Amino acid sequence: MEFSACAAIAVIDIALLVAFLITIHGAQYANWQYTASPNTVISIIMTVTETAPLVPITACLGQLKWNLYRTSASVKYMQAIDEASRGSLGSFQILYRVV
Repeated sequence: MEFSACAAIAVIDIALLVAFLITIHGAQYANWQYTASPNTVISIIMTVTETAPLVPITACLGQLKWNLYRTSASVKYMQAIDEASRGSLGSFQILYRVV
């Protein structure tokens, strides 16, 4: 359930961003009547869009670690998966170690 919900949130946020950008296209900043600036609104939408896929990615990495633990895989694979959950450098390292 959480996978499809997070995917739906990401798609809806991208559509919301496109709709917002179309709405403000060509508008003058002096005519903007809201408290939050357009840059703030775009930043909020993009932050939600970027964080939505993190839930399923974290769940998948956790499940992969448990599957490897049950099959008594080597420690280097467990460490590679653990590092992949900590950032983009770890993600690149898991590709290097597995391939």
